[in-house]
Amino acid sequence: MMTSNFLRTRLNTIEEFNYPYDEWEVVTTPRAIALNKDLKNLQNREIISQLPGIPDNRFDSAIISEEADVYVLSFSQESFHGLYRAHKTGMIMPLGTYHFPYYMPGGPKEKFDYTSFSYEDVLNSGMKNVSREQWEFFKEEFEFFGGFNKDLFVQDLRYLFNRLMNIGKKVIVLGLNERIGTDLPILDFFSEINSIVKPLVLQYGFCYIEMSDFVTSEADLAQDGVLGGAHFNRSVYKAVADRIFSEIESN
Repeated sequence: MMTSNFLRTRLNTIEEFNYPYDEWEVVTTPRAIALNKDLKNLQNREIISQLPGIPDNRFDSAIISEEADVYVLSFSQESFHGLYRAHKTGMIMPLGTYHFPYYMPGGPKEKFDYTSFSYEDVLNSGMKNVSREQWEFFKEEFEFFGGFNKDLFVQDLRYLFNRLMNIGKKVIVLGLNERIGTDLPILDFFSEINSIVKPLVLQYGFCYIEMSDFVTSEADLAQDGVLGGAHFNRSVYKAVADRIFSEIESN
């Protein structure tokens, strides 16, 4: 989103980042993309229609529509959602809300199990757009599959990369900052994501941009008093945008 502020000065951009809908997170991740396979099943579409916080375009993406000329991807949002598996079909859904904590003290991979929350817990959290019927359906239909799942992530990445390979468009993947900052759990998690993503990107012959080329000290982090490591100052986003321009123009 921040890099797009600079990209759109010279290019038309389609931005797919997290946003709230009826108090739920909508995040474009490999799991959300791969769910398009499951949505071909009418039973899965019926299940999703009974859940809260699902807009009609929840699983849309320019990756699915193939409308973009260049795809710039980042996988920094894998810690946001827990995973839930439907009993009837085995479909695995990502689900998250700003009203409940992102993750437990164990770190980004440790998620809260929403199926353990009562409807009264939902009301006490301040959420207003969930009916008792929706919540009871969710608790009955789904089981908690956990937080980040490496095997599923790799499977979904391959699905996503195969789609992009088949449409023949340029793909640029941004690595994550894993070194500079004070939020050690998220930096460790970003390091794990990088260790999975980079080899696959190179295997597919896509462009990979190292964030360590741009973030070398705390001076490069967002000066918000936190210095966690996930957000940077504007000069870093500008430099990343310039690198993306260069990669696009080189082909």
